[in-house]
Parts: sequence; C-alpha cells; structure tokens
Amino acid sequence: MRGLEFICKVFDIQYKEVAEKIGVSNQTITDWTRGKTTKIPEKRINDLVTKIPEFSRINRKLFSKELTSIDKQNITSIFLIYDLQRQLKEQLNNPNKEVIENNVEMAQAAQKGITTSINIESLILIADHLIENQKFMDELDELIVKHMPILKQFLK
Repeated sequence: MRGLEFICKVFDIQYKEVAEKIGVSNQTITDWTRGKTTKIPEKRINDLVTKIPEFSRINRKLFSKELTSIDKQNITSIFLIYDLQRQLKEQLNNPNKEVIENNVEMAQAAQKGITTSINIESLILIADHLIENQKFMDELDELIVKHMPILKQFLK
C-alpha cells in the first residue's frame, strides 16, 4: 500500500479533503495513492505536512513510498499520539482534574514510546520480533484501519 493512501485511511481523511487543503484535484490524489505518479512533488509533500496538521509529524519519505509493516506501525503510532493529544485538548474544559492528569500521563507515555532512543541490542530484538510477527502486525494494521470509526467513537 502506498503511503498517502494508508495515511488517509488511518487518519480517516477523505482524498477530497486532502485535495482541497493542498490545492490539487481529486484525480491527482488518486494518482498518487494508486502509484500512477511515482513520486509526490516535494512542494506538495511540504503542503501535506504544513496544511494538514494531522500529517505534520509524519516522515516526508512515507507519503510516496510503498509501505513496509514498520512504516505502517510508525504511522499508526503517530495517529494514536495525535488522537490522544486531541482528546486531551477537548478535555481541558472538563473540570475533572483526575481525568486530565490521566490523559496527560498517557500522552506523555505515548510520546516517549515513539521518541525514546534505544540501544542496538534492543533494536535487534525488536526487529527480530517484528519480522517473526509481520503477518500479525499487517493484520493488526488492517483491523485498525477497518474499525477506525468504531475506535474513534470508543475513544471519545
């Protein structure tokens, strides 16, 4: 699956909305997601990450390429962090201090999990585990995309 296609599915953003935000036609987005255009122009990738806030933390190289399981996990993790942060902002109006503190802790833990550097031995163990469980991770990614509306409703 091409990067932009997967990103739009995970973030539940329609191609039409992406096209409008970055100033291209729906057909252009379809061409990019189907691989008819081998590479998204750099200017348009810049538009994707600057004009669509949800995409701002995604590595620019991921938009045009055929994704690996690890790429998909990375994008899914970025979505989960983004969604946690969105929920936290929504709940700031909630006078329940305990709920806010729990969400802050969850968002910080998720952020650390993505950005913390790890040593080479840990990386090798993780890579071995991911290679052995690639089919499982692919199925998990597909389930997340398939059930995104239900997950979003559950997380609200």
